[in-house]
Amino acid sequence: MQKHHTDSIQFKLKMLRLKAGKSQEEFAKELSISRSTLANYETGKRQPDEAVLQRIALLCHIDPLFFQKRKKQPFILHEASPEDNKHLKHLLQHSDARLDISSLPLEYKISLIGYYEFMLSIHSKVDESE
Repeated sequence: MQKHHTDSIQFKLKMLRLKAGKSQEEFAKELSISRSTLANYETGKRQPDEAVLQRIALLCHIDPLFFQKRKKQPFILHEASPEDNKHLKHLLQHSDARLDISSLPLEYKISLIGYYEFMLSIHSKVDESE
């Protein structure tokens, strides 16, 4: 399995697509590109041009500069309700609590691991700047 840096366009593009809950086919159609072109972008075989990056940014409601290296813009999955926050805090406070991703499809597992690495990189950069 090839590892991609969290600063890479292919990683960011795939995370945005998965965050939107769309298949490659659906996302490509909304961008007016073929599914194979999108797949090539996500694997790094090709790089999207500026016009495609602008369409992606518009579709995903993000700053187009997000695709530049080292642009810090974390993915906001959703705003948790007070009940969700209380439940998550309880889980995190118990050492025996573990995140079980075994039932997820492989692409979601890969995305979660990539997102975890992304969050670690942000955390280490914040620690370095303090």
